[in-house]
Amino acid sequence: AAFKGHTECVEALINQGASIFVKDNVTKRTPLHASVINGHTLCLRLLLEIADNPEVVDVKDAKGQTPLMLAVAYGHIDAVSLLLEKEANVDAVDIMGCTALHRGIMTGHEECVQMLLEQEVSILCKDSRGRTPLHYAAARGHATWLSELLQIALSEEDCSFKDNQGYTPLHWACYNGNENCIEVLLEQKCFREFIGNPFTPLHCAIINDHENCASLLLGAIDSSIVNCRDDKGRTPLHAAAFADHVECLQLLLRHNAQVNAADNSGKTALMMAAENGQAGAVDILVNSAQADLTVKDKDLNTPLHLASSKSMKM
Repeated sequence: AAFKGHTECVEALINQGASIFVKDNVTKRTPLHASVINGHTLCLRLLLEIADNPEVVDVKDAKGQTPLMLAVAYGHIDAVSLLLEKEANVDAVDIMGCTALHRGIMTGHEECVQMLLEQEVSILCKDSRGRTPLHYAAARGHATWLSELLQIALSEEDCSFKDNQGYTPLHWACYNGNENCIEVLLEQKCFREFIGNPFTPLHCAIINDHENCASLLLGAIDSSIVNCRDDKGRTPLHAAAFADHVECLQLLLRHNAQVNAADNSGKTALMMAAENGQAGAVDILVNSAQADLTVKDKDLNTPLHLASSKSMKM
């Protein structure tokens, strides 16, 4: 009855002794969860008033989700407003460590997120993967929210921006090609140096062919980042050659990328391109960048050996 929003039926059932705490067998959701999912605010209000128990507002389902989390995720503004009025816990976490704010930013419901921010919600709360709402805002391209979250976060003493794998919001913005978010982040000094995972934001931009994002980074940060290395010794040039992202390759070369830099296995960008049959990258590295054709990797292969294994001409 709550799922369908039949308020009179709900009231009649409660008067007959039905419990509002009853949970279904599969999702373990209560009538409160059911009414929230479809935005039945009148039904929700009735349940909350009849309950006369402050704990009911934060009851959790099998995934640890409260009615507030579901209201935010589904974008039901009136339900969010009512739950906040009833003092729902804005910082409650589900089994993945996500809060209502995480969910709101993931699903993009602007008014719901704004209502949460007005409640002094925790900005730097981390989910089970160590990701804060800032990571999700950067990954989803929500530059306005990111800017607002960042201003709040930077005023807090313990502002760690690394997730469990060492990725920062800048990594995520670059990986997903969100130029507006990159611009917002680069306004802050703490993001104008690469911290965290050695697979840097520049690597992230290059591997996904986001040339404009890479250009933003190279313009805003010291030019030495063009030769930064990941934990396998690979430079952004290796990433561009591996994926045959020709425009990115040319961008890096214009910024004086070391064409013959070798990774931990002794492979240069040319070797990586040759080994993967990337003709466009091979052509630029050989004919424009004058890459060394005689260098050998740890297995004593030259670029020519690797190209011949792919039936490529050099």
